Amino acid sequence: MSTVPDDREDREDADDLDADGAVVVIKAEAGAEEAAELVRMLLRMYLGFCRRRGWTVLDLEETPASDAVGLSRAVFGVADEGAFGILRGETGVHRLVRVAPSSGYRQTAFARVMVIPASSGAVAVTEDDRVVARFGRGEPVYTMRSPGQIRSYTLDPNSKVEDHRTGVETSEAARVLDGDLDLLTGRDRAGR
Repeated sequence: MSTVPDDREDREDADDLDADGAVVVIKAEAGAEEAAELVRMLLRMYLGFCRRRGWTVLDLEETPASDAVGLSRAVFGVADEGAFGILRGETGVHRLVRVAPSSGYRQTAFARVMVIPASSGAVAVTEDDRVVARFGRGEPVYTMRSPGQIRSYTLDPNSKVEDHRTGVETSEAARVLDGDLDLLTGRDRAGR
């Protein structure tokens, strides 16, 4: 199986697929119950984002957490052209900081989001968090690495969302978690 030697090639492969639909995988990481809750929150956020754009969501799969109220994993597809190009920047680790309802203590949790092109047939996530998508006859032609932490959601006591890639920060955490991701990209402020 061939692998992609560096991030530059990941970006070049992704650029070729920007017009494709997308498959979004959200997986609980560290933080037990709070990580499972973060997966549920991120799923709601992305579904809201898709709804705002008028996109069609396909094949929603939710895996309940065994010892928590939230989800250990969620997967869904977006059939619409260009979804991969818009959503691929969401790939990475998302961090939640809040006072946990179950304990009353401030806790931190992490979830990993992976966005892959919808035209991939079979998809595998390796132990080192690489996504391998197989097209056509099963040849692995698109691989990606999941980057580190890309965004923090702080919900108590001063709510804010900070995008670590762009440096954009907003105190409108509720709007972001309802699917208004344009607050973080500048599209909302630019009127696009």
